[in-house]
Amino acid sequence: MLIRKISLLDDLLNRIAEKLQLNQSRKDKAEQSYKAVSKWLEDDKTFFGKHDVNIYPQGSYKLGTTVKPKGKDEYDLDFVLEVNYDYEKIKPVDLLKHLERRLKESEVYKDKIEPKKRCVAINYEGDFHMDIIPALPKNIFQYKDIKISDRKLDCWLDSCPKGYIEWFESKFIPQKLILEKAASVEELPVSVPYLFIQPLQRIIQLMKRHRDVYFENGNEEHPPRSIILTTLAGTYYNSWESENEALMNILDSIKQKIELNTYGIIEVVNPANHKEKFSDLWNDKPHLYKHFKEFIYSFHEKWKKLNGINGIDKIGNQLMEMFGEDLSKQVISEQTDYIDSLRKVGKLGITTLGTLIPTSIPKSTPIQKNTFYGKISEN
Repeated sequence: MLIRKISLLDDLLNRIAEKLQLNQSRKDKAEQSYKAVSKWLEDDKTFFGKHDVNIYPQGSYKLGTTVKPKGKDEYDLDFVLEVNYDYEKIKPVDLLKHLERRLKESEVYKDKIEPKKRCVAINYEGDFHMDIIPALPKNIFQYKDIKISDRKLDCWLDSCPKGYIEWFESKFIPQKLILEKAASVEELPVSVPYLFIQPLQRIIQLMKRHRDVYFENGNEEHPPRSIILTTLAGTYYNSWESENEALMNILDSIKQKIELNTYGIIEVVNPANHKEKFSDLWNDKPHLYKHFKEFIYSFHEKWKKLNGINGIDKIGNQLMEMFGEDLSKQVISEQTDYIDSLRKVGKLGITTLGTLIPTSIPKSTPIQKNTFYGKISEN
C-alpha cells in the first residue's frame, strides 16, 4: 500500500512538471535513434570500429529531469560516446573530428549534424537535438572517470557522468526509481506516472522551467546551466516528500551559500569527481554569476509569496508568473475538473486545509498519469 500526504499546491506543481516531460513517443524515437547511431559508429572501419564503443544517455534525460524548452518543440538530449582507447595517444580535437567525419559519411546524418564545443549535435527537427559527447576512459581502473575533449582549447577535461548519476540516485527517497542498466547500450528511463516520480526530479524540473521563464527576454547566455541547478538541488535536498517544502528549503540553502561567499563566487563541482567544475565559466564571466544570484533571490521571494497567499485565483496568478500563463492555466483547470468530478459522484469532501491523501491502489487498477488516487482530508 502507498500512502502519501500531498497538498493541493504539490498537486499543481506535479501537474506542471508532468507537462514538461518528454512524451513516450519521443522517448521511443530517441531510443531508436541513439541505438542506430551506435550501430553506425561500430561499423566505422577507420577508427570507432577498431575499438569497443559504448554510447549511453547522461544529463537530464538519464536523470529524469527533462524540461521542454520554452517556445520550442525540440528537447536537448545528451549522450556520451565512450571509446576504449588511450587518450594519451590521440589529440582531443581529433576525437571530435573522427565523430564528425563518421556522421558525415551517412546519408541519414550528414545534413543533420552541427559541430559544437565539446560534442557533435544531430538535429531531429521537431523532436529533439541529440548531443553526442565523445570520450575516452581516464584509465582502465577508473571505469567511471572519463576524458572529454574541448574543440576550442584542444585539451582533455575530466568528467564522470556515471558517478554523477549514482550520486543523484543516492538522494532518492526509499521508493526510488531504479533505472535499467545495460552492458553496452543502456536502456532509457521508462515513463512513470507522476505520483511515483521522485520529488527531487520534479523540483529540478520546476527550477529549470522557472529559469527559462525568468530569462525569456534576456540574453540567452545569462541562464545558469541545468547541471548547476541540478547539483545544488541534489546537494541540499533532504528526503522531503513535498515538492513545495523541498524547494523552499533548497532555495533557502542556496541563498545562504551565496551570502556566505560575499567576496567570492560559489563553486559547483561534480560530487563524483571534484576536478569537473561546473561553475568555471563564472570565474571568466562574473556577470553570469551576478545574474545567477539575482535569479535565486527572485525565485526565493516568489516562492515565499506563493506560500503566503490563499485562493486559487491568486495562487494561479503567481504560478503563471513563475511557470508561464498557458501551462499554469491548463493545470489549474485540470485540477478543478478532477475535484469537481469526484464531488459529483460523492467521492470527495473539501476541508479547510485542502490536503490530498492517496489511499491504497488495488493491483487491478491501471495507473494513469495526472491522476490522484485519494481524497481531501483534514489530517
